[in-house]
Amino acid sequence: MPHLEEWRPVEGLHGRYEVSNKGRVKSLARDVIRVYHDGERNLPLKERILKHWLTHGYPIVAVANTKVSVHRLVAKAFCEGYQEGLHVNHKDSNPQNNNHYNLEWVTHRENMVHSVEFGNKKTGEDSKSSKLSNIESDFVKLWADKGYTQKDIGDVFGIHQCHVSRIVNNKRRKNQYKGEL
Repeated sequence: MPHLEEWRPVEGLHGRYEVSNKGRVKSLARDVIRVYHDGERNLPLKERILKHWLTHGYPIVAVANTKVSVHRLVAKAFCEGYQEGLHVNHKDSNPQNNNHYNLEWVTHRENMVHSVEFGNKKTGEDSKSSKLSNIESDFVKLWADKGYTQKDIGDVFGIHQCHVSRIVNNKRRKNQYKGEL
């Protein structure tokens, strides 16, 4: 059975905007005062659904002259468990599906694990920013165990000593296998 569209006020905007459980945002009808060179005028605004644009695949709207992610507005209005610092996770991994039943509040770590599991986040040698393959990363650890300095290892592989240190101390490449962030 399809869900009926339900509208709730956008928190903190004094009844000027509402968000729906289906991921739409609207500006409510109201009168605004505009200042012109010859004085002030009352300008009635009609209720309207706001147009969104995509930023990194996520729908964004302008609310009170501020860019806001639609999924955060929907989650704050319809999903329980909000706490400062939590992220909104799209359960189906589709950033454009902002129906309330597809959203949940999670920690940053939970969001990253979900992203890796769905194949949205590349890790290890599959990452665009990776400088080394998994085998080369294993060699870095092996050479460090054999007593080579981190600076010398970095020079051989063309990476900075701090990156060698992270690999050797397991601060990097921990997540090369799914679900192991």
